[in-house]
Amino acid sequence: MTKSMRFQFLITRSAKLWSDSCARCHKVRDPKEFRTDSWRVIVTHMRARGNLTDQDTRDILKFLQGGQLTARYQR
Repeated sequence: MTKSMRFQFLITRSAKLWSDSCARCHKVRDPKEFRTDSWRVIVTHMRARGNLTDQDTRDILKFLQGGQLTARYQR
C-alpha cells in the first residue's frame, strides 16, 4: 500500500468514525469550528461519554485536527 493510499484510508476511516460516533447523540460539528487544541479537550471529554477506544479517539482527533494528519502522511 502506498503512502497516499494509507493516508486516504486513514482519512476515510477517521471521518466515518467521527460521523458515526458523534451523530449518535448530537449534530456533528464542522472540524473547522474549533482550534486544534480545543478539539483535543472536546474529544478527550467525549471519549468517555461515547465509549470510544483509545485508537478510535486518536483517529477522530487526527481527523478533526486535519492539518497534522495531512502533514504527517504527505512527507
